Amino acid sequence: MLPSWRDQVRIALSPERVALARLSRRWRPKVTAKHVVDCAGGAPSDWRYCLEPLRETLQMPAFAGADASVVISNHFVRYALVPWSEHLVAEDEKRAWVAHHFAELYGEPAAPLEYRWSEDKANAPCVASAVDREFMAHIRALFESSSLRLRSVQLYLMAAFNRCKRHVNGNGVCLVLPENGRVCMATFARGEWRTLSCKSLGPDWHAELSLLFERQLLLAEDDAPAALLAYGASLTSADLPSAGDMAVKVLTPKALLGFSPYSDAEYGMALTGVA
Repeated sequence: MLPSWRDQVRIALSPERVALARLSRRWRPKVTAKHVVDCAGGAPSDWRYCLEPLRETLQMPAFAGADASVVISNHFVRYALVPWSEHLVAEDEKRAWVAHHFAELYGEPAAPLEYRWSEDKANAPCVASAVDREFMAHIRALFESSSLRLRSVQLYLMAAFNRCKRHVNGNGVCLVLPENGRVCMATFARGEWRTLSCKSLGPDWHAELSLLFERQLLLAEDDAPAALLAYGASLTSADLPSAGDMAVKVLTPKALLGFSPYSDAEYGMALTGVA
């Protein structure tokens, strides 16, 4: 069987739940099985509470024998815009530079971190991320003891950006990516990331989101975006802060056979990026 015809299992890990959706790749993507397990947990940033639900679901016959992709909630990730230079050449040198920037921004880490970074444009800020290395090791180990082949581990911000990037144009865009209890906001102008922040949200999250949006526009200064672009399952323009004269566009995960971004919102993160 050709690899492209293998079924895919898309998995989202968040503080609230572990969500799985199996996709048949024959002819066109179709969701053939779905399952959600709630996570009984502590702090939203504590990834340990989603490991046992993940272990249990990976043993379910409905998801056996497929390729798998995991999307990790932004609750479990730290992000930063890191100044970049063409003089950073060796991989170890780049990793040390990213780690130094995170330490300056967040303080010395309490546990070893796994860093990732993009290099989209020379001499422009790059998006870097940091995830607990033990968390990543646990994810990989759980798949080694299952019948699924782990193909990728993606971060929700980057998976959502890849879904939205064709709408990011030279006039500037503010991307809003809300989750329950957290939101990431980023601005883009002239093909570059300009600002990036991820903040916790309380029960009155609509009011908080408006304040965060205003602050993001102030940080953008001369690169104030011309449009507001929001991404999320079941998201509507009514959920967004007032954007004044800015154009507003809401994107959701792509509707598929067996999946609606509105009635099956709990699977939206898992299915982000499915074409």
